[in-house]
Amino acid sequence: MRMKAKKLSKPTVAEKHKRVVKRVIENGGNVTKAMREEGYSEAYVHNPQKLTGSKSFKELMDEFLPEDELVQVHKNLLKSKRVEKLVVSDKIPDDSIAETIREANCTLKKIYKFMGEKTVLYWAPNDKSRTDALDLAYRLRGSYSPEKHVVETKISNLSDEELDQLIEEETKKIAK
Repeated sequence: MRMKAKKLSKPTVAEKHKRVVKRVIENGGNVTKAMREEGYSEAYVHNPQKLTGSKSFKELMDEFLPEDELVQVHKNLLKSKRVEKLVVSDKIPDDSIAETIREANCTLKKIYKFMGEKTVLYWAPNDKSRTDALDLAYRLRGSYSPEKHVVETKISNLSDEELDQLIEEETKKIAK
């Protein structure tokens, strides 16, 4: 009795995209590396926007990273705070400490008095998280000017006369 060989089916585009997303998460965000590991051609790997801009990839992103959830997380980042500690002399009145904390756009949480010192706990804006959130928002909205890349070569800084001379020399070499 002869058995038929089973045909291996190629993964669907959506399945391949899911595997890329999984690899991106595993490797810390490198789309190009994930595409290469999933067997995309080098031409495609060097243009990851072909993948990330495709309809099926965008649908996958909508499924795994819904826009409304991203917006909420982003809003939270823009408002994020961190707990800070300040140690001051116990001779400074609490109301003076509280006023200073408020003037610094912070929120006083607690003042502890111990051995001639006061430990002040307060919430301060988390500038790093806020800056990163703003940067991401501006990039996603396309608000930044395109990046400019300067390519330096050995002829970049030559004067017109020097370029003319170099062209003449190279032309003579070719003509020989």
